[in-house]
Amino acid sequence: TLTQGHLAQHVLFHYFHQPGLGIRARSIFGVSARRYQRLRLSGRSPAEIAAAHGVSRARLAKRAMKRFRAIQLRGVALHATTRRQAARFLRRQRAGLSHWLDSHIRKPGFGKTRRHRRTHSLPRRALLCFLLRGHSDPRGESR
Repeated sequence: TLTQGHLAQHVLFHYFHQPGLGIRARSIFGVSARRYQRLRLSGRSPAEIAAAHGVSRARLAKRAMKRFRAIQLRGVALHATTRRQAARFLRRQRAGLSHWLDSHIRKPGFGKTRRHRRTHSLPRRALLCFLLRGHSDPRGESR
């Protein structure tokens, strides 16, 4: 598991996997939280979603970092994390922000009707959430 960088990040850190952005999708992306989630699961990147709703990449980055900072401060205030650890986490989010803006989630079968959904289109051992386009897919084929 830990030899696969992105999977290791999921297991250990989840820098960008927090509901704080999705919950505030209207003010960050210009779209409802439900619509944001549907667009993400159908393969759209945060930057693509924002652009389609009139929010520039620079504005999105600023809004995301502002939200990450608010989440950091709340975590410290609730004693869920130390100020030092929260600051470290925020630095990692800032460093990965550009990558996150262009990241794609692809959930196989998402958006298809039940009648057309292929529940066994991937091997059982396949990872069903590939967050990074351009990396190997669950079948081991490079894209």
